[in-house]
Amino acid sequence: MRMLGRTETKFDIAMTPLIDMMFLLIIFFLVSTAFIDPERDQAVRLPEASKGSAAQKQDEDIVVNIRQGGVLVVNERILTIDQLEKQLAAAARKNPKQIVKIRGDALAYHKQVVRVLEACQKAKIWTPSIVTRLKQ
Repeated sequence: MRMLGRTETKFDIAMTPLIDMMFLLIIFFLVSTAFIDPERDQAVRLPEASKGSAAQKQDEDIVVNIRQGGVLVVNERILTIDQLEKQLAAAARKNPKQIVKIRGDALAYHKQVVRVLEACQKAKIWTPSIVTRLKQ
């Protein structure tokens, strides 16, 4: 027997708008996330060059960032020149064709760049490269 004053209410949740919102959030977070290369120190502003070639990035490359005040940064760690020499020597022992890229700030001391080049020479790394940005 059916009772008269009671009505059944049915709730429906519309899934399409929820799925659309999820996709929009995913796209928003993907676009707004900064894809930062840990080797690129944001404090280093590269000098401009009128010519150059794009270098292929490899996982084994060592990138030495030289900040404006002469601070050396490798793998997001601040190093002294002695620590850098040890790290380069160890890398050269593992890989005789080790690639070193020097990212010197446009206003960095030239003395620091020379010291990094000397550290490469002591470690028997004969092909260091200096990274610049292309003049617009």
